[in-house]
Amino acid sequence: VHRGNRPSAGSGSRRRLDVLALLTFYKPLIRYISKIDDLRKYLRGLQLENRDLFYERFAESVLSSNFGIVHKTKLRYVLGKMSQYVNESAYGSIGSDSKIFTFVNTDVEIEHILPINPSSVARREFGDTKRMELYQQKLGNLALIEKPINGHLGNKPFSKKRPVYTESKFLLTRILSGNHDIGNTLVTKALAGFSTFDTWDSDSIDERTNELFDLAKKVWEMD
Repeated sequence: VHRGNRPSAGSGSRRRLDVLALLTFYKPLIRYISKIDDLRKYLRGLQLENRDLFYERFAESVLSSNFGIVHKTKLRYVLGKMSQYVNESAYGSIGSDSKIFTFVNTDVEIEHILPINPSSVARREFGDTKRMELYQQKLGNLALIEKPINGHLGNKPFSKKRPVYTESKFLLTRILSGNHDIGNTLVTKALAGFSTFDTWDSDSIDERTNELFDLAKKVWEMD
């Protein structure tokens, strides 16, 4: 899939944006999560001041940041907003399941697709053990998952996790396994920009990181 020209993820030593702080700009956002008009205005203001520079630094930060050391509440919120956007695109915004609380409550956990403490089989499947620690913390290696489902995942390899992801109600997670509502044109359209994966290695994580970057631009209206 052609993804257009993106700024290099490792271009120079310019100070990166704190992406999660930026996307959770107002302190009460977690409590009043649906009121994001002010955040959107703030982001647009940054872009108007220097749109190209803002875009470049945002891209650098999303594509290369270590998301394993950030505040988990902020990270869950950002992943939650992206998951909510995809589910709403597929199923609409009516009903309790479309509310942001569905995606950020304490029964939802952050899943590392390549585990933090991988089993020997997971290591072998990933392959590039020298860069494993770097890729464990990339945005593309993270997904939201319901706590009961996450309990069955542990440090298993992707080949064992993949069929379990079908049990999630979050389409952004379920697409990892390739399972979604076949025949539902709205679901198909909502997932059109996302890949399914047979293996999980550095190339897979890079590809999914790029896809989440594109999604973030839509969610926060940065296009």
